[in-house]
Parts: sequence; C-alpha cells; structure tokens
Amino acid sequence: MAAVAGGCALSRVLANSLTLADIAAALSTSTSLPPDAQVTSSNSPLDCHAIDLVKLAKLLPSALVVDMEFANDGEMEQWCTQNGVLCLACDALSGYRKEYRLHEVCRSDLFLHNAPVAKILVYRSNLGEPEHYAIIIGNPSFENPVVRLHSSCYTGDLLGSVSCDCRDQLLHTIQFLGGSSGGIVLYISQEGRGIGLANKIRAYNLQTQNSLDTVDANRFLGFDDDERVFLPAARILDELGVSKFQMLTSNPSKVSGMRDHGFTVTKMIPLSVGTHERCVRVLCGLIGGKGLPLPSLVSASLYGYVRFRQEKWGAAVSAGTDDWYHDRYSSVVVQRNVLLLLVVLSVFCIAVSTFVIFRIGKTRTIEPFVVEIEKKSGITTLVNPITVKQYSADEVLGNYFIIEYVRARELYDPNNFQYNYYTKVRLLSSQETYSEFRNWIRPSNPSSPMTLYSDAVSGNLKVRSLQHLSTGNVQIRFSLEFNNHNGSITKRDRIATLSFRYSSLEMNDQDRQSAVSGGAPVSVDSRIKTFVYSPNEIFTVVFNHGYHSFIEFSKGETIKVMAMGDSVHWKVKPVDNKLFIMPLEKEGKTNMLVETNKGRSYAFDLVSKPAGPIARDNNREFDLKGAGLADLSAPSLAKNPNSGEVTIRPNATSKNYVYSASSADETIVPVKTFDDGSLTYFQFYDNNRVIPKVFSVGRHGKRVPCRMLLLKGYVIIKGVHKRLYLDYGKSGVEVVNTVL
Repeated sequence: MAAVAGGCALSRVLANSLTLADIAAALSTSTSLPPDAQVTSSNSPLDCHAIDLVKLAKLLPSALVVDMEFANDGEMEQWCTQNGVLCLACDALSGYRKEYRLHEVCRSDLFLHNAPVAKILVYRSNLGEPEHYAIIIGNPSFENPVVRLHSSCYTGDLLGSVSCDCRDQLLHTIQFLGGSSGGIVLYISQEGRGIGLANKIRAYNLQTQNSLDTVDANRFLGFDDDERVFLPAARILDELGVSKFQMLTSNPSKVSGMRDHGFTVTKMIPLSVGTHERCVRVLCGLIGGKGLPLPSLVSASLYGYVRFRQEKWGAAVSAGTDDWYHDRYSSVVVQRNVLLLLVVLSVFCIAVSTFVIFRIGKTRTIEPFVVEIEKKSGITTLVNPITVKQYSADEVLGNYFIIEYVRARELYDPNNFQYNYYTKVRLLSSQETYSEFRNWIRPSNPSSPMTLYSDAVSGNLKVRSLQHLSTGNVQIRFSLEFNNHNGSITKRDRIATLSFRYSSLEMNDQDRQSAVSGGAPVSVDSRIKTFVYSPNEIFTVVFNHGYHSFIEFSKGETIKVMAMGDSVHWKVKPVDNKLFIMPLEKEGKTNMLVETNKGRSYAFDLVSKPAGPIARDNNREFDLKGAGLADLSAPSLAKNPNSGEVTIRPNATSKNYVYSASSADETIVPVKTFDDGSLTYFQFYDNNRVIPKVFSVGRHGKRVPCRMLLLKGYVIIKGVHKRLYLDYGKSGVEVVNTVL
C-alpha cells in the first residue's frame, strides 16, 4: 500500500487514522507528517490526475494519494461515504477537456473610452467553469481580424497594481483597436497566469518576503512557469467563425499555443506600453525563466537598470540577448539625440520668429483712448492710455464707441435706462437718428425694449463679434440676457449693422443710408434701395407692366412658404434667395405673404402700373425694396438731365461677342450683348422671358457667379469679361469677347 502527498507514501492504517482536516493542515502549513510517511516523486497516471484535479480547483498543487484495495465497488463507496470523500473515476478527468464547450449566453453594446463602437459577448462552459468574454471593438473583418488574448488580472485590471502592466496592456489594446479598423479582445478568466487569485497572492508574498521573481515564486509553490491554457480562447474564436487572425502580442508562446489548436496566425503585432519600475523584476523573471528577448515595451533606461541589478536579483538572462540589448540601447540613444536636435531647432525658430514679429509690429501709446462720459453734462474724460499696435488705434477706438452705443441702445437696464436712452444714445447719434430712436423706445411701441423686458430685474449684453464690412460700416453680433422677477432668464441673439464716421459733425442722410456691402449709396437708380427687416412693417413694392423685377433677401435666406391674394395676374418665381415678379396686367394690386427658412415673416403690397417714365422723387411707393444690390454701381450709365432718368444706348461693341450653345434651347442665347467699358448688357428672347444665371469664366475654367441687375429691359452685370457662361437648367451658352 502506497500513498503520495506531493509524492508521500502512507499506510492504509495511517490514512484511516487521519481526518481530512489533519491532511489539509499538514499540506497547507508544511508541518511534518508522521514518521512512516515518506516524500516521493512520482509520474504515475494516478499522481498526475491528482495534481491536475487540485490545479483545476485553483488549489496548491499538492495532493494526498493513497493506494488502497477494496473487495468490491460497494465497499469502496461505503468507505468514501463514511470519510466524506468524493469518488471520481480517472476517465472522467482525462475526458474533461475533450468535452469542454462554450456557448454564448448574452451580448450588449459597450461604451468605452477611445472606442466609441464596441460590444461585449459573454460565454459559459458546459462544465461550470468561470465565464469568459469577447469584446468586439469597431467593425472588424472576421476573415483576418486583429485578436488580443488578455488573461484576467484582479490586482492589475481592477485595483491598478503597479506590480504588473496588465491594466496598461488592456487600455492600450482598446485604444489601438478603437483608432484602427477594430478587432477582438478575448478576456479569459485565468487569474495569475492560470493559478488562481489566492495562489497569485501567495506568489506575491514570496516575491516580497523572499526577494523572488515571478517564475521562482510559482515554481516554489509547485506550479509551472505558465499554467494558462488556450482552449477557452480557441472555443470562442470557433463560435465567432474565425480561423485565421493577426495576434496583438509580444509573447511568442501565445502564438504557438493558438497554432496548436489549429488556428493560422498570419501576423504578430508587438504590443508596446510604458512599464513601472516595480514591473522590472517581474519582466526579468519571465525573461530569465523562458529565455525570451527583452520585449520592446522595456525602454533603454529600464535596460540599463536591469543590467545594473542583474547580479543582485539573480535574473538568468540568456547570453544570446546581450547583443539585442546593445542594439536596442544604441537605437534609443540615436532617437534621443535626433529628438534633442529637433527641440533645439524648434526653440531657435521660435526665438527668431518672436524677434521678427516684435521688430515689425512696433507699438506706440495712443492718447486719449478709453474715455468716460459724465452722466449729466456729457463731458468726456481720459480714463487711461493703452498701448496698441501701430495703425490700429482708429479701429480699436471706433470699436469701443460702437459697442458702447449698441449696449446703451439695445440693453434695457431698469436702473440706468434714462441715462442710456436719453444721454448716451443722444451723444452718439445724429439728430434724425435720435428722433427715430425716441419714437421707437416709446412704451406704446410693442417692439420697444421697455415693453419687451419691462419685468426684468437686470440685464446683460455680450458682444459675440464685430466685423468691419467697409469703411464706416460694421456688423455687430451680440446676445441679450435678462433676469426676470419670477426667476426666469430671457435670452435673445441679435445682429445689427451700423454706419459711422470719425468726426465731431453729425452724420448726414448719405452717411446713414450708405450701403452695407460697398460703403456707398446705390447710384444706378433711386428706385432700388436696401431696407432693414422688421416683422411689423408692410413693404409696398411698385412694378411696371412688361418688366421683370426681383426682391432679393439676405444671403442664405430662402423661401419656405409663399401665399398671394391674386396669383392669376402676377407671375412669381422664387430662385435661391431671390423672388422674380412680373405683373401680367397694366394696373392691379394684391398682397403677398412670405415665410423664409430663417423664421422671418414678410408682408408685401404689390402694385402694378403701366410702363413709362417714373419720376425720381422720394415717394417710397416707387421704391423696389430689395437687398444685396448695393455692390453694383454703374458710373458710366448716361442720365438724361431733363428727366433725371437713366438711358441705356447699345453701341458697336455688340460685334465683339460670339456665342456657342451647348444645347438646342435657343431661348437663353442673348438677342443683344454689348458693353460700355464698365458694365456688360444682355437682352434675351421675348423681352427677357427667360433669364439665365451668368458666370464669369477664369483662366483655368473656374466659374464665378455674377451679380445681375434688371433695368430698362436689360440684364446688367458689373465689368467686361473675356469669357462668360450663361446657365439655365440643362442648357448653357458660352459668350466670348473676341477683342480681349
């Protein structure tokens, strides 16, 4: 009769006299067994099965094996029952792995840092082992995906222990796969390289108390260098339908382990992460125990630290790695020197650039600059000078007063509104502008700030941007915020366009009505003007029978809904931000309502009158209230001094233009084309029944749209061009000036 406890021979009498508690105590505390128990080493199948069984249970690899004889199976079962021993056949243990299967039990989307698209799949075995997981990041191809095998590490992944780099490897893997085409992370429940958490903590204690590395501590406990198995990973990949893949690892044993299960590893992608100093001993133990080269994740400084501490730690680094260390160290030194050279060059360039900028941008003190206005008298005093870049004083000074003017005009402050409205705005406005402002802020006006924000406790105005459109014209964007008595907050966003001048004299009408985009009033015809949108105003527009006109809204503003009172006797067609209108009767009147994509509502009164001379007076009913036409001026248009009308006379330049039509539609071929040296004139078929878009064609064929004006039966564009292109639907005509 023989018994083995990690190789210990016992008699049957001794086995019967020992309780299971005594045996466990003897094995766990390393106390001496009875004198007749001998420690032996055996490789018999029974001994191997016993060790496999305790390893499977994540216990220390020590077992009490007793060779006993029974008369029959009934006697053996009775003895096992009396002594609380589980009866297990060796065949069941040997076939355990053969019957091992995994199946998916659930899946869900997973939201990870550095991996916005991910999902997790949970797998359970048919033998009751711990769960394993597959984390699919991105949308990888399952024909040859990138796969990372990661063993669970409670101390590293969850607690952030610096004794290993498991957490860093996992996070780096997620970041790498999230930033590429994706991949699969197999999270296998094999704590402590397959020995279990309790045995891993025992190994940690040996490393701390006895200065052992990871491999020596595992061997001291009776384990192999690596107790992990690759069967769970293989079963998960089988479930996912993956037969070949690229492995993200620096460990060749993982590659060989997966190949042993019949998989094709097409490529090994090294995994490089930073390493804490406490991981050095772990790495040295793995390197010495397995004869592996120092992985690329270890930096050159760590290499020097390893070599310095090698003798003390007793790390058995193979002799064949010395050359690799030297090459690696030399490579890192070269990279460091190149990096230092780049840093020096960068600092030099920054210093030179700073010197040049300060030499170019000379500064001077502008006085006076910031002023304070006394509330009662309006006397201005200097607050403090300020140093600014040369040539920017006027602009900064103008911006200051523009912001102060907008703040005083648009902000309703219950405590200071009288000073803002009746002193500050008056000092910064012309007389006529201030008169209009006084009428606008009356409490009877429903759009007055005093009416809209009468329940406000306090208000604030923030300037978002201030843009100079041209000389003396600015556009300012600002937001209003009011705190109300009931605790609510009212917010409004506004855009204002202002004309101003640097002078002690008040503005005249020409200054205040100057065009926003060009800085000068429209000089083509007094009937064409620019008006600011107001939801409470009804625009009256007068048209001449037989003439096309259009209303142009602001840039990017298109028509969503349009309704007319009389749609039979009016021809109306919206195109982009323009609304083309032509009356079909000589005399008539109707209304039109327009809703745009910017949430604005317009109300128009449309008036049709017979074509004929139109007096150039100030009657606003004869004004076409458009927008955006101000940048087109015609200094060469002849004016009849008797009637004040603009006269357009065709000239001999019409012979300079030739046409080339790209389709059979001849309606867009100009009937007449000529220029006066500054403007180009077109006249189309049937009194301009169809008006195409006009583009100027550059040297490389690039088309730039031209702004058009319809006047006296002619379509007018600014400038004289070598090549023009007329486009209407699928039809096109090229116009070439043969003398340019």
